[in-house]
Amino acid sequence: MRYALIRRHGGTWPIVVQCRVLQVSASGYRHHRLQQATDIGPKQPHRLLSDAALAVHIKAVFAGMKDAYGWPMI
Repeated sequence: MRYALIRRHGGTWPIVVQCRVLQVSASGYRHHRLQQATDIGPKQPHRLLSDAALAVHIKAVFAGMKDAYGWPMI
């Protein structure tokens, strides 16, 4: 409940000030936000698609470099 209030009013007051007033740690709030962003659930099916699309793009770039890695020698 406190984290939801902090998120809702993030544009109005600084996060650190809100955490101090609500007696929660700023690092705990940041950890909660990161955890929410990385959770893949039924409410975020687009995350699976974007991760798969990113994997395809990385493989295409790697294949275009002819399986080379690292910084090219000059």
